[in-house]
Amino acid sequence: MANAQRKVTPSFYEVVFKGSPKLTRGFLAGLVMGSEEEATIFFNLDDGIFHEGLGDRVADFISVLPANCHVIMDNKTCARLKKLKRRVERSVGLEIKSFKRIRSGSMHFKFETFGARYYNEITGLVKELPRGLKLSNFEHEVVKDPAAEGIEGYTPVHDFEARGTGDIAGRIDLLIATRREFDKHPLIHVGEIQLTLA
Repeated sequence: MANAQRKVTPSFYEVVFKGSPKLTRGFLAGLVMGSEEEATIFFNLDDGIFHEGLGDRVADFISVLPANCHVIMDNKTCARLKKLKRRVERSVGLEIKSFKRIRSGSMHFKFETFGARYYNEITGLVKELPRGLKLSNFEHEVVKDPAAEGIEGYTPVHDFEARGTGDIAGRIDLLIATRREFDKHPLIHVGEIQLTLA
């Protein structure tokens, strides 16, 4: 009988760079191309991942101070970067401030719709989360008013109303992909992803 191969759950790190976000992006693109290995990299500002306070966000936005660029990357890419840390700081001009393992991420979402079709689309997305993510605190309500049926869409009265909220937590790469998918839907509002670091 052949030995069953055990599937390894990927691990991820948040790496904080001090320096220009543009330089950070360029450097990481070169690192990945130069290594000729697969890499998973997410930039916190691109994917709605919470980091630090308002002061750092303003500095990132207006580039008055050297920005902190927060990046999420897979374990192998992070290990490669750790080995190169001193060389990167000397020759590229980026300071690598920290490497922190990510245990998980979480996000809040809410929605409101006046059409049964959209409600079914949204609840379908919520029910089809990938393995590795968990839905909690999912509360939703549907209100039907047969007396309002046939009334035009731009009135305060609707024959169907649905709204809901919930939280999703789990593996960070899956959560980022889910947030992107939810964010495409015009009736779902997604909150920032909060990281749980080791």
